[in-house]
Amino acid sequence: MSRAFRLVAALRERDSAVLITGEIGTEKEAVARIIHAHSPRRAGPFVSPNLGALPAEILESELFGRSRDASGGGRRNRAGRLESATDGTLFIDEVGDVPLHLQVKLLRVLQEHIYEHFGDHRLVGTNARIVAGTSTNLRKEVACGLFRGDLYYRLCVFPLDLPPLRQRRGDIGSIARGALS
Repeated sequence: MSRAFRLVAALRERDSAVLITGEIGTEKEAVARIIHAHSPRRAGPFVSPNLGALPAEILESELFGRSRDASGGGRRNRAGRLESATDGTLFIDEVGDVPLHLQVKLLRVLQEHIYEHFGDHRLVGTNARIVAGTSTNLRKEVACGLFRGDLYYRLCVFPLDLPPLRQRRGDIGSIARGALS
């Protein structure tokens, strides 16, 4: 973990994407919160949606928002999590589970800092920092065609691999108390 925290310290003044990898239960979200808390974006929101619990058909509008036209003529657009993370950080846990068609939209966010609400073709700008986490071997997923290689490399500007808990027995008490030290 000391290597991981040295990298977090190196990220203090950087605004690059970060890919946190590690087995389930290694506290990827807690590390993402630490990265956010020690960044120039610390005054902005830290947004961490539970995307894994959403069906694929709802995932796009949850992440990118939904236009009122796509909502059956509702009164206003519905903001997505990306918009909620303006001036802050969006943590996308288990990014390896994001469907291929949404990976293209996420790639555009990382490359151009723009996206479209679901059901709309107008471009929306964003300045949210993207930090992603996964317990999946994304290199293997890229080789199998299940994850976009270009997205992998955009996310992997700063790779951070967390060791499994069996190698960090000293962290178990802190994790159980909800405060990774």
